[in-house]
Amino acid sequence: MPAEKTQNDLMAKLKNKGAAAHKKLKSKPVQEDTSATLPSGIENGIAQLVECRFGEFKSGANKGEVFIYMAGVVVSPDDHEGTPIKGLRTQFGPHPLCDTTYQGETTSFQDNYDVALNELKKLGIDCEEIEFEDLPEVFDALKESKPFFRFRTWGGGEWTPPGQAKPVKTRVKHVWQGIKGLEDYTAEDDEQVDDSTEEDEPEVEETPAEEPEVEEAEAETADESDDLDTIIEAAETGDAPATQTLQAMAVKLGYTDAEVEDADSWTQVGEWIKAGPKKKKPAKKKAAKRKAAAKKPSLPELAEAADNGDSDAEAELYKICEQQEVDAAGYGTWAELVESGELVPF
Repeated sequence: MPAEKTQNDLMAKLKNKGAAAHKKLKSKPVQEDTSATLPSGIENGIAQLVECRFGEFKSGANKGEVFIYMAGVVVSPDDHEGTPIKGLRTQFGPHPLCDTTYQGETTSFQDNYDVALNELKKLGIDCEEIEFEDLPEVFDALKESKPFFRFRTWGGGEWTPPGQAKPVKTRVKHVWQGIKGLEDYTAEDDEQVDDSTEEDEPEVEETPAEEPEVEEAEAETADESDDLDTIIEAAETGDAPATQTLQAMAVKLGYTDAEVEDADSWTQVGEWIKAGPKKKKPAKKKAAKRKAAAKKPSLPELAEAADNGDSDAEAELYKICEQQEVDAAGYGTWAELVESGELVPF
């Protein structure tokens, strides 16, 4: 039986390379995993604001544009269904303050700014009493006062995109519900928030192309038209959960996300749902559609073309990054980004 090797014998195998590596790396700051995210299904959670500021996108379709970012730290509850959540972050943004385009539809700067301003109103800011130029001071005041606010989470899980065999993970959505009822709230001593670990740049969650989440809403039938009409009415006002609900219902009946996006209105989508499952198109059209899809270049092909100076390929990759909410910062080439796996193949 061969003699068992001692610790010194094993260390000797590393020789000088081990000593050199240790000397080089021993002073490197510890790298902690701060990617823990909140689970879905939290209701009436309470968080305390710790961050509120402007930033600038460093890459992607909105490179050079301004965004707003806000974050709070959970103080209650301590856990959710056995998962500790106290001390984790809930965040709004980075939310773009510019014109944005998604699946061919443009959202104006004003509409994006309206979303951001509404979040500030939820935090108790009387926007009628301030001007645009006052926002940096407003942000400083919010970070100083650290208001408590309610929040909830929903969505998340796995979803298999059409035409793909493997499911992708969808992120949990955070909804900030404002300070109402918490104006006099005081955290217990063990709930005091430590914001000494303020981030220089917000961590943007990797977000693959997702199926629109439905908050416990099943596909409606014509017999439930009253409830459906209520959802349609809310969707026409821009209510996000309502529009997401209608989109998921239509997809369940056989319509594609693209068809829903191209509809004249949410009322039209509602009419599709009331009519029941979508009628199948002739096989000839399906074959033509598959043929057209087959001609679409893959992500690696787009990356190679973009890295070789193809502006059309680069524009397509920026569009895909925006759709999947992937930040390309830190990658020297498009090929590196594609190889990282952050982008979901189409």
